[in-house]
Amino acid sequence: MNSPGFFKAIGRRVRDARVRKGLTQEALAQMTEVSTSFVGHIERGEKAASMDTMARMCDALEVSLDHLVRGKAYACDQIRCPLYVEMKDVLMRYSLSGYDEKK
Repeated sequence: MNSPGFFKAIGRRVRDARVRKGLTQEALAQMTEVSTSFVGHIERGEKAASMDTMARMCDALEVSLDHLVRGKAYACDQIRCPLYVEMKDVLMRYSLSGYDEKK
């Protein structure tokens, strides 16, 4: 799951959802409190967002986290959801690698 293709797929779904909402990258960046360039990095699959940023993107785009991550909605409780636990772990490890979302 932690492959370049995985993050590119998330990026495509973020971009598709943003376009469907009629938002620019700049507007989404403002709504999610990150830089416009970081939104571009996410959409190209070059960087992963923190769970907090992903949650804000989901709110702004009116989609679920599982939709952005897997491309489909899973009905499960967030605390016990295997996808949520797995994604939290992956994104936490990635975010601890030392990059800064605001760059």
